[in-house]
Amino acid sequence: MTLTFPPDPVVGTEHQENENSWIWNNKLVWERGAGPLPVIAALVPNVGPFNINTAVTIQGQNFTSISVVQHDGVLAVGNYVSATEMRTTMPPGLTGAVVQVRVKDGAQFSNALPFTYEAAPPMLISLDPQSVEINQISALVRCLGQFFTPASVVYADTTALVTTFVDENTLTVIAPTMSVETLFQITVHDGVHVTDAVPFMYTLPPGPILDHTNMTNVWTSWPPGTVMVLTGSNFSAACKAAFQPPGQAYQAPRDDTVFVSDTELSVTIDPPSMQTGVWNVKIVTAGLPDSSAETFTVSA
Repeated sequence: MTLTFPPDPVVGTEHQENENSWIWNNKLVWERGAGPLPVIAALVPNVGPFNINTAVTIQGQNFTSISVVQHDGVLAVGNYVSATEMRTTMPPGLTGAVVQVRVKDGAQFSNALPFTYEAAPPMLISLDPQSVEINQISALVRCLGQFFTPASVVYADTTALVTTFVDENTLTVIAPTMSVETLFQITVHDGVHVTDAVPFMYTLPPGPILDHTNMTNVWTSWPPGTVMVLTGSNFSAACKAAFQPPGQAYQAPRDDTVFVSDTELSVTIDPPSMQTGVWNVKIVTAGLPDSSAETFTVSA
């Protein structure tokens, strides 16, 4: 059998042929390794992010307790597990770079298999804002994280949203308008990887808050059409005043309540027809909690 060795070897030059490995030793002769040749069948995984350490399992056969791992011919971090398994750690590298991994056992060495560095998978860290009110139109949401690319797409549950790439740390989307309270799980996809989910909530707007009325005493001698002014916050055109006579249930909300601003409402009362005693008034808005009540006293 004729062997074909590389020309002009230097000490440590290695050669593999006919299921044997050879090394040019310090005696300047080709030395054949003893025992069966180590063989690598697979690297699991054989790709990994460029920016972090990646643990790799080397699957194969004929590994021994003196076997070591090489990356591109350089001794690397690795350890023997069994005759069919070794482990190594691929350090950070350059995106797209390929490193040849092999196992060396004394003077003999295995075939090499490639490990490829890929772009880091996207990471979604937070949303700004984390929620919007129902019926809000064109709310801009910033998705904050790392390793975003122009190919990154934001998903709300299983629905892809129109995504704007700002930079590798920021994506933006317009939140769809929702009419009911809803919780979505937001993820970022890059065609290969999917980030962990971050929750995004559609919430009810805050309910009305009634702080004050412009009168604490009402006299039955006052004329019909007397205007009561209600002040507070979170008022809207949907807000209505509701009155509770002494010892009775609340009357129907007043449709003639006038919306002045988000801090002021007004409503007319008819003092001559009102029962004397302590009354309550509150603000009612469909779909929202009622405000707390303010009291006033009607006297003859």
